[in-house]
Amino acid sequence: MELSTLELEKEDDSIRGYTFVNLNRLLESSYNEYQLYINENELKLTKKEQKRLGFHFIASKIIEVCSYSDTKKWFYYKINESVENTLVKQLFRSLPTNITYGDTSFKQFFR
Repeated sequence: MELSTLELEKEDDSIRGYTFVNLNRLLESSYNEYQLYINENELKLTKKEQKRLGFHFIASKIIEVCSYSDTKKWFYYKINESVENTLVKQLFRSLPTNITYGDTSFKQFFR
């Protein structure tokens, strides 16, 4: 599924050669697709299976964004206290992609 402009909030920085991407917006979209998938297929999952499936949906969104162009991506994630936070940190520990964690909005981060 192709990302819409509403799902992808980004800012291009040609000086540094990066596209800065708001990861929180992608995660909202990923979570909605995750819930839809579970409901449409009437799945009864264990906690471990839910975590794996959630990880899959997050990784799919990140791969989709990274494959849009050859420009390097830099993700921004506004930290919150949730399972999502743990999944994001686990995922980005294993990826060769830049990420910044913060407590401000994406627009404030980019300024």
